[in-house]
Amino acid sequence: MFEKIRELLKPLIKPCFKVIASAQSFSPADAAKTRIGGPAYAGNSAAFPVCLACSKKLTFVFQFRQMPDSNSGELVQFFYCFDCSPCGGKKEDGQWLIRTFKDIIDCSFVDSSDPEHQIPPCKCSFEKINMLPDFESLEEMGHQVVKLCEKVNSDDPWDVYEEACLSINCCVEPVTSIGGYPIWIQGEAEKKCPKCSEKMNFVAQLDSVPEADLMWGDAGCVYLFRCRNHPDQFSLEMQCF
Repeated sequence: MFEKIRELLKPLIKPCFKVIASAQSFSPADAAKTRIGGPAYAGNSAAFPVCLACSKKLTFVFQFRQMPDSNSGELVQFFYCFDCSPCGGKKEDGQWLIRTFKDIIDCSFVDSSDPEHQIPPCKCSFEKINMLPDFESLEEMGHQVVKLCEKVNSDDPWDVYEEACLSINCCVEPVTSIGGYPIWIQGEAEKKCPKCSEKMNFVAQLDSVPEADLMWGDAGCVYLFRCRNHPDQFSLEMQCF
């Protein structure tokens, strides 16, 4: 039965990039690279965003390239208000922001928010890993796997699932990653596009990063989503232990 679980999981595997942060002083040459903290890439003198709720500067948290290993493709930036601390609710518009740049025109940048919330710069390296969906998400895409895991261990089917995932070298723990699947801490949180109501695609998750003095609640994680039909529409979810 365990081998059957493994075989059913293999078609669900998604490759992604695990992001590994290391503290390092900011270099202008890294302005448009995938990284955490420090000054934000500004393109053609893009204005630094402000929280629409408290009017304070948002904090530049993270940016990544569409193809991070080759430092190419669209640049996606994530800004967050640590005073308002949005978690992904419907009434939190303007308390966080995702900004994109399709054409990298130079290495211009701007300093992030006030020193109270500024995130120390971290260089990012990447490891290609395979991911499988969170156990709770399997009800939609791998219902048969859930039933088999429950047959093996009705008290704790998650343990069976985790063992099967690890046996085929797939990550099932929250990490900072680009692509793959969201690994939930408090349970699945589906996001729908406000324009078309379609389910949004998972884009990336940003774990708590000690190297950047970055902590989401109690060792939590932030999840970012994007609509396939309306690429200007993003969504956020923050969960913690």
